Amino acid sequence: MNQASPPVLKAEMDRLNTIAAYNILDTLEEEDYDNITKIASAICEAPISLITIVDEKRQWFKAKVGIPVRETPIEYSICARAIESGKDFYVLNNVEEHPDLNAFYNEINQLGFKYYAGVPLVSEKGIPFGTLCVIDKKTRELTENQIAALRVLSKQVLNMLESRRQTIAHEKTISDLTLQNEALEKFAMLAAHDIKSPLANIVTLSELLLSDAHIEKDENTSGLTGMIKSASHQLFNYIQGLIEYSTSGNTIDQDLHVFHLNDIKMHLKSIYKTYQDAEVDFDFPEDRKITSIRVVIEQILINLITNSIKYCDKPQAKIQVSFEEDEKTMFFIVSDNGPGFPDNLKELSGLFTTGTRQDRYGKQGNGIGLATVKKLAEGLKGNLLLVKTSPEGSVIRVNIPKSFL
Repeated sequence: MNQASPPVLKAEMDRLNTIAAYNILDTLEEEDYDNITKIASAICEAPISLITIVDEKRQWFKAKVGIPVRETPIEYSICARAIESGKDFYVLNNVEEHPDLNAFYNEINQLGFKYYAGVPLVSEKGIPFGTLCVIDKKTRELTENQIAALRVLSKQVLNMLESRRQTIAHEKTISDLTLQNEALEKFAMLAAHDIKSPLANIVTLSELLLSDAHIEKDENTSGLTGMIKSASHQLFNYIQGLIEYSTSGNTIDQDLHVFHLNDIKMHLKSIYKTYQDAEVDFDFPEDRKITSIRVVIEQILINLITNSIKYCDKPQAKIQVSFEEDEKTMFFIVSDNGPGFPDNLKELSGLFTTGTRQDRYGKQGNGIGLATVKKLAEGLKGNLLLVKTSPEGSVIRVNIPKSFL
């Protein structure tokens, strides 16, 4: 008894790599693909229609009409011969008369296949890897309209597969970037902790030297030591901010719970009541409860309030913190009487983005505070918006969608 010979397929590794990129083999049936084979069968008036993927040793059916199996050996694959033909439309009017397939016809063609017509599925890189085909039990010919419809349907299959490939690639990119960001944040936090300890020693030693210089009235040493102390403090604050930014995402993993806005107000008032050069007022509705992560809300507001106090150019910083809401969103609004934001900070965008001026205590900003607020807000699926800025003051609004809650 004659044995069917497997077709000799060129560029096999390219084909297998293309199939792997789609990650489609052995997936469950899907309605969108099933509908295409149903439409192809109806338009072409053929009892059998298949979306086939030609693997290394088999042809597998992503969708099928008219046959019970999900795959057949590649030795008996007409679709493999279709993609190897190089034609954009492959037809066999009588399968029984094909010299390579008479063994197929005699041995396993229990359904009595006679007619085959298929459009090869070709990737964007020009690699054929499967077909959309129709099969009949009688010899026949398709009309031009039926062939055109089969081509259109094959393009739809390719569009769905390409969309699937892009989604997989996109998800992998996101996963890779997430891992890289986690590793980078971990490294930054560890490095910052390692630097923080010896830097604290430098600050302490500079204070001792500065004290000795004052006693001995050595103005030159006093000036140089003061510069060392100032630079050390600035670097210390920078590193502390970097640690806070690196760990700020950890609070997002905490559970949601219900709490009074008044509890936040009382806590923040207790923090800022000792500030002689700042007045912080709250406009929260009485007895309003919200569902969120309290520690995240407090960190956001503390960063914004502290930032407003630090960079206020008036003798008395005045900050108003209010709460508003609509059906979909909660709004925390922080208004101040500061000098407004420099042009390069109006987007409230990035880590290490700073203005040119020092704060009211003579220290240069490091740009980490606002980046931390932005990161925390995004962790709640919200965002940070600069509503208004001028030399008379600024208004920043934190938008948190209730759908997240």
